[in-house]
Amino acid sequence: DGEDEGERVRRQAWPAQRAPRRVLAILYLDDLDADGGPLLVHPRRVGDPAAPPHPIDDDDWPGQVELQPRAGTLVALEQHTWHAVRRQLRPGPRRFLGCYLAAADAPPAPWAHPDLADALL
Repeated sequence: DGEDEGERVRRQAWPAQRAPRRVLAILYLDDLDADGGPLLVHPRRVGDPAAPPHPIDDDDWPGQVELQPRAGTLVALEQHTWHAVRRQLRPGPRRFLGCYLAAADAPPAPWAHPDLADALL
């Protein structure tokens, strides 16, 4: 919807979405095992409310799924899927590559350069 996620969290504004408009793709370059900080996901269906189903600062969420993707795993999440990682216990950065895939009619993300779409065509 083109709004900054941090601003949305501060305002507690969760727009309804009837269809997927953006998918987040994350390629993990390190294992997210117990020491690497597992990935937490709160499953939802398209059309479910976009508001968090739990307090977002809680350590655990009712209904959460804990994933431990290995290095080289690609995880794809619909933009309104609540997700987080647990604290990393080993030294060093947690490395990943991430991108958004957006529907042609999706409004641009607030951080996207306005000429980016034309440059890709």
